[in-house]
Amino acid sequence: MKLLIVRRDVWTILAVCEEERCPLYQDLEELGKRLPVDSARIMRRFEYFAANGPPRNKELCRELEDGIFELKAQKGLIRVFFFYDEGRVVVCSHAVQKPKKKTLQTQISRARRARKAYLAEKSRGQLVIVKEVP
Repeated sequence: MKLLIVRRDVWTILAVCEEERCPLYQDLEELGKRLPVDSARIMRRFEYFAANGPPRNKELCRELEDGIFELKAQKGLIRVFFFYDEGRVVVCSHAVQKPKKKTLQTQISRARRARKAYLAEKSRGQLVIVKEVP
């Protein structure tokens, strides 16, 4: 499995890649066209997260269920789904515009599948860091 380094400091934030695409960056690029302020806020939130760890404010970062978390742009509409790995590592699966209650479970399932694939590849020693994104 390929991973992109989103930010690296005290914490390392990674994004899962699927073959030649990175869902997180593709989602953020698409959402950034409609919600440029929120997209910029999420990138600043990544910087904060890498330097200081997860935000303690439950309105910005919270566990949804079963080890899947969401990171929000402050009072914004973009949500990034992620999970933790050992050694202060955060792995982001994808981003969406604030999901409705009906579709939230679908987004959580998508993040769970990414975590399952990540852990399987990690146990086989097949995680590859592709590049660091500016």
